[in-house]
Amino acid sequence: MPANQVEAFVEKDRFSKLTKINTLISSGDQSIQQLLSYIVGSASEVLGGDSASLLLVDERDDSLFFQVVLGSKSSTIRNLTISADEGIAGWVFQRKKSLIVNDVENDERFSSKIDKKSGYRTRAIAAAPLVGYGKCLGVMEVILSKSDRRFTEENLEWLEYFATQAALAILNAGELASLRSIREQEAMGGEKSKLIYSPRSVMSGIVGQIDRIAPVYSPVLITGESGTGKELIAEMIHSRGERSGGPFVAVNCAALPEDLIESELFGHERGAFTGADKVRRGRFEVASGGTIFLDEIGEIPVHLQTKLLRVLQSRSIERVGSVEPIPCDVRVIAATNKDLERAIREGEFREDLYFRINVLPLYLPPLRERGEDIIFLAEHFLEFFSKRHNKDLRKMAAPTVEAVYGYGWPGNIRELMNVMERVVLMGEENEVQPQELQLPEGTENEPGFDLSGSKDLTLKEGLQLFKKGFVEAALKNNKGNRTDTARELGIQRTYLSRLVKELNIV
Repeated sequence: MPANQVEAFVEKDRFSKLTKINTLISSGDQSIQQLLSYIVGSASEVLGGDSASLLLVDERDDSLFFQVVLGSKSSTIRNLTISADEGIAGWVFQRKKSLIVNDVENDERFSSKIDKKSGYRTRAIAAAPLVGYGKCLGVMEVILSKSDRRFTEENLEWLEYFATQAALAILNAGELASLRSIREQEAMGGEKSKLIYSPRSVMSGIVGQIDRIAPVYSPVLITGESGTGKELIAEMIHSRGERSGGPFVAVNCAALPEDLIESELFGHERGAFTGADKVRRGRFEVASGGTIFLDEIGEIPVHLQTKLLRVLQSRSIERVGSVEPIPCDVRVIAATNKDLERAIREGEFREDLYFRINVLPLYLPPLRERGEDIIFLAEHFLEFFSKRHNKDLRKMAAPTVEAVYGYGWPGNIRELMNVMERVVLMGEENEVQPQELQLPEGTENEPGFDLSGSKDLTLKEGLQLFKKGFVEAALKNNKGNRTDTARELGIQRTYLSRLVKELNIV
């Protein structure tokens, strides 16, 4: 075949890949993870790469994590993270600018951290930022491992095309947070290991409820404080039911702008409003055959609650700009930390919708009421973040265990997870000391008891007297109710019971 015909064939193949990606993005037939893997694979093939990856930003700790890794060392790289300003990927991310480095060993921007961890030998890198709405979401890289090959400016131009499509896919699905969650769940070992609890804790009963709820089609309403793991429980219900082979689509209703939420949930037709230049499937359509998780359902505007109720009753949706019903076979799991019964009384939530979603209620207790689960989770997060950040595993000193056990954790599991990640990142000693937790004061309540006559006591005796009087006063204020007292003091109820026994409080 003549050279010009070969070149034409190659060019056609490149554009066919871009066209297929555009079709996949519009159709929503593949999960976001499958779609990103296909885009990265196509980029690597077009550039002739030996390996390729896609890194996404985790804004919680200003880091980049590997969402897609292709190549011989993918298994050793997948769970690693780097600082958002580290290496060539960090340089590209910070500047939102593409880059070719054909001799990484002589480039000061290159970091050998990943190569040392994986045993891989990087010779050249082409990297492009994933930019959408002026914000950098991450970086796509293609790597060469042989010194006799080089990237060209044309290679970089094609990589930018694929990076743009990856950014579009992420924004189109609204999935950046979910992708981070997927990656963390995979690193933590899959669904069975995600829920950490003691067999003696209240969570064992919750798991029993999940097993009874999972096979049923009826809607579920999960209630509980923020940070208690409602989405995790929703995923467990989905994965243990008959719809586990279908999609699980999570929607944070509180995070969606009010003027876009209807389109996000139900989709829209082309021309339905300004900027609607193509047909778009909504989250309900994408979830058809599986489960949709409506987190913070109490934040849906009242005027849209009526349409949501019709969808639940008719099992069909109408896109914005259309009156044609589209069948939608989807199980609904909703969640809220809001008092919906109070919202009904105040006219903020429809009573008929509440009854429709509350067929199978499931209450998640706050962390402070989960007994020794607190320590189980703390140790689990220490191990998880030690592996994630390539740190030596640290253990909690006995006083630290006491501090963790006694604190009320108002932010629940999310707060505990963030504290343990900070401990892993900032700590140097083998044992975690209490002061490293940086926990706020447990209460501001005044004790209302007399310490006069304590001048002959030692400090230890004085502290015991103070503690006893403090707890006695709190119990008195709550008429002896230990649950209310523990909540007021910001500690866990079983810890309060231990204090009552230790301090000989009658």
